[in-house]
Amino acid sequence: MRPHTHRATVYDLSREILANIFIHAARLDPKWTVLRPGKSEGPFILSAVCAEWRAVATATPELWAHLEFNFALPELEKISTPLKLELVRTWLQNANGRPLGLDLAYHTPYNAEERGIDLSVNALKEVLEEFAARISVLKLKCGSNGVLGFFGQVPTGYPLLQELVIQPSADFDVFTVAPNVPLPVFPRVTRLSVSRHYGRDNLLSSGPAFVKLFQRFELPALQKLSLGLSRDFKPSVVHEPLMQICRAYASSLTGLSLAFECPTTVLADILQSTREQLVELRIVFTDEIIDALAEKTLCLPRSLASLWISVKLDACEEKRAGTSVALKSIEAIANVYGRSRDLDVFVLLKTFDDAKRYPIIGDCATFARKQGLNIGTDKHALKVPYLGGHHMAFELGFSSESRRGG
Repeated sequence: MRPHTHRATVYDLSREILANIFIHAARLDPKWTVLRPGKSEGPFILSAVCAEWRAVATATPELWAHLEFNFALPELEKISTPLKLELVRTWLQNANGRPLGLDLAYHTPYNAEERGIDLSVNALKEVLEEFAARISVLKLKCGSNGVLGFFGQVPTGYPLLQELVIQPSADFDVFTVAPNVPLPVFPRVTRLSVSRHYGRDNLLSSGPAFVKLFQRFELPALQKLSLGLSRDFKPSVVHEPLMQICRAYASSLTGLSLAFECPTTVLADILQSTREQLVELRIVFTDEIIDALAEKTLCLPRSLASLWISVKLDACEEKRAGTSVALKSIEAIANVYGRSRDLDVFVLLKTFDDAKRYPIIGDCATFARKQGLNIGTDKHALKVPYLGGHHMAFELGFSSESRRGG
């Protein structure tokens, strides 16, 4: 076939066929939803080909309904905030009324003034106030105290929002507003993740911060709750507030993820409040909890179908102990739940090290599987051939697994 004939065939495709090809390409491209000004990616690359492709792309809302954007990328400092906002607006307006999935990040650098960074516009506020009524999935990473103070006061509310993930600043106190401001209601939110793990930087400050956060929300449809861990976590501070929060929602929860060492008394109090509706529980391993489960002084709900237990594998700790602390933990779990027919038990090895350097991971995997336990590891060890990788339970929380936010 001659080149000009081939080209004519491509350009003779109907708009409907072309749109379907674009949608298929979007599903295959892991970076499709990521907006990077100055780089031709996602639907913008289609719009840059020719007028015909631009017309088809802008008339295909499925291509624009999901967006990931970090307003604070260092390489974007020279681009003004209003211009970034214009790009975001253009993208989302092309979604033409479809429900939106947004993953947005923002923080204020400590030396923003000397670097000439424009702080006169709150980018997150601008985007959410304009599009809140259409958002179905919202993930916010915010590294600046005060930036999210507006969140619960968006005039339209969030009538379509089903999933909310918030990673606030470490010292956040941003949800405290005047007493006469009505509580925002999120009528359709079924999944909430607060301060999910983000590498080693776990962003929640204290028990009172938990309480303030939940005092600002009403979540009548909540089913799955994931609470993260703080850099400055103080068990004595957070436990009583934690019980207050979980009690308030426990009766409707089908999934609960606690990414910190929860005392047995607190966990027991929460589980007793679930009214036999809890289907999936994710907890961090402690000797106290496993002993209580073995002695049946801590009872899991009969409705529970899946139990995830996070076990830390620390290379330095392994060397100091002279024996594998992680393996001993898995042995303790196996003594209680090995070859369990009632529960799907999943052990998650959590390591910040290159797992390939530590043969003990293979030993843990072999032992766990012989005992009928599922086992996986976090993203730092995904390439280990003998151990299946898995998203960290507490990093993923109960958010939807689709990158499109569905």
